[in-house]
Amino acid sequence: MPGANLKAQVGNRRSMHESAPVALRRLANSLRRHLYLICLAPVAVLVMTQPTVDFLLDSGSFRGPAAPSDIFMKYWDAWYGGEVLAGRANFFHTDKLFYPQGMSLAYHNFSLPHMLVFGSLQEVLPLVNAYALTYLLIIAINLLSAYALLLRLVSRPAFALAGAVVFGLHPFVRGHEPHPELMTIATIPLTFYCLERVLRNGSWRWAALAGTLVGLTAFTSLYTLVCLLITLGIGAVFLGANRWREPRLWRLALLLLLVAGSISLPRLYPMIINRALLAEALDKNAGQETGYDALKFFVNAGHPLVSQLQQRFFATNGHFKGSVGYLGTIPLLLIAFWLTRIALYAPALLYCWFFFVCVSVINW
Repeated sequence: MPGANLKAQVGNRRSMHESAPVALRRLANSLRRHLYLICLAPVAVLVMTQPTVDFLLDSGSFRGPAAPSDIFMKYWDAWYGGEVLAGRANFFHTDKLFYPQGMSLAYHNFSLPHMLVFGSLQEVLPLVNAYALTYLLIIAINLLSAYALLLRLVSRPAFALAGAVVFGLHPFVRGHEPHPELMTIATIPLTFYCLERVLRNGSWRWAALAGTLVGLTAFTSLYTLVCLLITLGIGAVFLGANRWREPRLWRLALLLLLVAGSISLPRLYPMIINRALLAEALDKNAGQETGYDALKFFVNAGHPLVSQLQQRFFATNGHFKGSVGYLGTIPLLLIAFWLTRIALYAPALLYCWFFFVCVSVINW
């Protein structure tokens, strides 16, 4: 028996040594598949966010904003988050401002992940360096989340990386360094990743995870939450159009909504419980409404040549803001490509012409 035990131990050790190279080969193959991401994504982030890396590496001088900026409010948010964690302040009401009556923070545009990460990094980095690193981390997480979703959909790492760069390094995202609540959009592709797994596998775990991501978005950005809910509704209808008769799918959708509602309730409840505060928030921009032309989504009116053509051929008013809602060249090209695939070339052009005629007269 002792000899048999000794042989068993030797066999176990040999199998462990043999399995180690197998695990390393699997890891190498996995890394090789994501070689484009590993090599190109960091370069793209550092180049397209310049001079942020200079702010990160320069610890000898204070390189903060030279003019009034919302970045100073984010400095305050991180400090106040530390006060809340230390038990010296209330999350949704503060007397640190307008003392002694204080003020409600229910409608304050804070981003809890940014507060926690930025505040934690200040323990090891100077203020400006910590903010720059947090900014780069948000960009990287946005890019990685889009890469995970696109790789799931197209199964080609190069194409997935191209789409992830467009999503994660979009000018709107990069240009909102003072507004991390608008930059942090990683939960949108991650939620759709979970939704795709739900529809494919029918797993309640993925449904619960999707609901968790939606709920946590309420603590990241209410603006992103609204965009996520609208996009999620459209995506759910599109992806599940052929399966709406399945009871299990409705149960999973209900689970997603219950999890999302329970997690987001602590963030939304203080906003709706105080009717006077809610009425004040709803009337904030009363009398300052801006008109929009539906054509703004499809015409880049900020371009000098296009703006001249737009003024000549379309009747617009001073409220026209084409550069605000322009969908972008790449999405419009993809839509045009899709139209040419579903119809003959001539009918597709006819549909496009009719569509532009319709939207050119729609105003609100």
